[in-house]
Amino acid sequence: MRDVLDLNLGEPKRSTRYSGEIEQHGNILKKMTDLKEKLNYYNRHICTLCYTFNPEGLHCYGDDDQGRGEGEIFFNKEADKNNAPGFELYLEVRQQEIDRLKGLIESKQTYTDKLTCFIEQKAGQHRYDELKVHTNEYEKFLAYGAGTVPPNLLGDNDVIDLKPASPEERKGYNLYIRKYVERLIEDPTVFYRLIIHNYYGFLCEPAIRLFTKQVNRALKPKDAVEDEVKRIETKFFARNFPNYPERLYPYSIENYLEWESALFNAFINGHDYDFSRRMFSEHEMKAFIHVEQIFEYYKKVLNLKLTNRDQKNVLTGAQFGLDLIRDELHTRLIVIEGKILSKIERWKQGFDKIECAAFCELLFDKKYFVKGSTRIKTVNAFACSKYGNPIKNQLGKTREPARKTHKTLLSNLFK
Repeated sequence: MRDVLDLNLGEPKRSTRYSGEIEQHGNILKKMTDLKEKLNYYNRHICTLCYTFNPEGLHCYGDDDQGRGEGEIFFNKEADKNNAPGFELYLEVRQQEIDRLKGLIESKQTYTDKLTCFIEQKAGQHRYDELKVHTNEYEKFLAYGAGTVPPNLLGDNDVIDLKPASPEERKGYNLYIRKYVERLIEDPTVFYRLIIHNYYGFLCEPAIRLFTKQVNRALKPKDAVEDEVKRIETKFFARNFPNYPERLYPYSIENYLEWESALFNAFINGHDYDFSRRMFSEHEMKAFIHVEQIFEYYKKVLNLKLTNRDQKNVLTGAQFGLDLIRDELHTRLIVIEGKILSKIERWKQGFDKIECAAFCELLFDKKYFVKGSTRIKTVNAFACSKYGNPIKNQLGKTREPARKTHKTLLSNLFK
């Protein structure tokens, strides 16, 4: 299991297991005897025949055979190329799949719609970076071992080509891959249909929850927070990478730590990354989001040690308010905060303290805080940690009428 405070991006790994569905489909296919029936079943339920496969051929459990052995290969292009009927059946079913996808794609107007259609209308296992489909003539040439390209195959042999050809298309493709990774993080099971998928990077929310618990147990909470800030800054050469702009858009990423460090420094300096300048792979997009999540965590750790606008006092022990909300209400609080982002921004700047106090007191009234919380100490600690806005004075009796006015206005957020 991944350590949630690990700042290293996990290496991409081949899945060690398939979903139950691919097992079921593979077992059904193995019982079939007719080759055309097998090819059609494979194309409809396991993996599209539009992809380029290894010369060994087609495996009962799909493109990624996980070392299940040669006995699971039901069609060997290398062996069957001289078996004209068998190979022609393969090309026939493949052409039907090409025609189906091409018709769907041509019905779409925008590049993003074409890309979405191409990826999501194919069966089973997906390769997000294989965006071209070559002709059957070229497939036959490859099956015979390639070699010198004959005159009739010189030039473009792609019947479908959705590789980004312009900055706008690159941006569209990258944003599609980003959306895929974000959905994978949110709910990996939606991609488990035929093969297990994983995100192996950093996540801010579980990390900050664990870190605040650690700080609560620390002998010197102030030192613990400062050490964590230093750990992150050291990892990514924060403010010590003057030529980071030159490393943000490499043709290919040879050194991931260097690229991640450039990204981190760019985020510190407010750089708006231009997704139109290079095409990302799936792994590269995971690396990008990995750094984004660390940067969000970094900002939260910095906020943990600030209690006022002059940024001098450091929170300690139970004052780490992010750990004061009941676990089952974290998501609900995020939804509520999403409705008042402009207000929260002002609170973080030290303004509208009465309004901030009213909102945090409402959380107390609605029992959002963990058992044993108190109206003054807990609510103030939460406001200090979450919004960097001490409100102890605003929670007193003399300010109660003003708080009630704001609470009336804010109470609609909880409906």
